[in-house]
Amino acid sequence: MSEETEDLWPETFGEAPGSSPLLILKQQAALLGKKTNHLVEASVHSQIQKEDVFSHTFVLRAPAIDYRYVLFRVSHEINLYPIFTTVTEGPLESEEELKEFLRDVFSRESTAKVINALITQSEIASVEEVPF
Repeated sequence: MSEETEDLWPETFGEAPGSSPLLILKQQAALLGKKTNHLVEASVHSQIQKEDVFSHTFVLRAPAIDYRYVLFRVSHEINLYPIFTTVTEGPLESEEELKEFLRDVFSRESTAKVINALITQSEIASVEEVPF
């Protein structure tokens, strides 16, 4: 007869730190396609760099012309915050700072120009050739 193993784990692990940066990025990526009739979509590509450093690349995609544009990259350690970006100098210390960063990047004129250029080129690519 075997003895029951004593459970040494605590009942809970404390309070969760909120939404993960990856979840927030993926949610925002999913929204772009709806706003552009899927002419421009976004995706997030993740990888683990060095020991315990997570890196997420936010990519704009124009499927009709098979084109990808890296909008920004963020990275963080296992504890989620702070987050470091390729487009800001200081770290983002919280979920709210990450959301403010995203609002800023998404509303920049440079971002709008890229998205509009991709929409225009995608619309042209989807038009059938007109005979002369």
